[in-house]
Amino acid sequence: MAAEVASWDDYKELSQKAKEAGQFTCDAPYGVYVLGLAQEGFKYVDTSSGTPVNQVDSPENKASFDRAADLVQDDLCAGTNPYSAEWNSAIAQDSLVAFIGAGYQEGILKPAAGEDSTEWRVTATPGGAGSTPGSFVTALGTNGNTEAAAEVAQFLASPEALKDAYLTRGLFPPAVELYDDPELLEGDPFYGGQSAFGTLAGIAENTEEAFGGIGSGTISSRFRDVLDEVDTTGRDPEEAYQAVAEEFADYTG
Repeated sequence: MAAEVASWDDYKELSQKAKEAGQFTCDAPYGVYVLGLAQEGFKYVDTSSGTPVNQVDSPENKASFDRAADLVQDDLCAGTNPYSAEWNSAIAQDSLVAFIGAGYQEGILKPAAGEDSTEWRVTATPGGAGSTPGSFVTALGTNGNTEAAAEVAQFLASPEALKDAYLTRGLFPPAVELYDDPELLEGDPFYGGQSAFGTLAGIAENTEEAFGGIGSGTISSRFRDVLDEVDTTGRDPEEAYQAVAEEFADYTG
């Protein structure tokens, strides 16, 4: 699978073939957009020189946005966002037969597809590995028991808790010491005997890390919103991109 869909051009060709068969290999454009940026280790603000430099309107961001928008305009995405009833239905009905997403989305795939499914497989994103942020734990300093809060946070981030979270909820762990855990590396019948964990661990070890800065999630979400508008309202993608780029033209983290 990885060899057949090694590039974004391969992925678009696959999406076109799926459309001819009445199916989709793209759920919504945002996954394509954000994973494309992750492959580049892209940051909305470059801090490598010591001085924050705004890169929101950059060739890397524009190329990833255009790639996602092109899929929408060619009607190659199902228009269903993860964590929605529509997405679950599309998976269950074999309308959506592939998607670009984060490793932690195994936790929503299995319930939607049905535990007796054996047809799904996991591979690297077309064009190479990429890392997207997961969940975070925050405890207010005013909660009155900061020591206990810190202990809870430490436990939730421990290998023991992260392993349980993957086994019970499909949340891929950031703890690299788990990547050679024999129990996690066992083949999974849901994936036809493939060790999805082993595949994801191999991908994670070759992934660039990018810190976008405080507020970068807001910028990314705005690009997601306008991509959805390109899909649902026919908004011009060039105008949509420029609008968000101008909105955050002065952002430096």
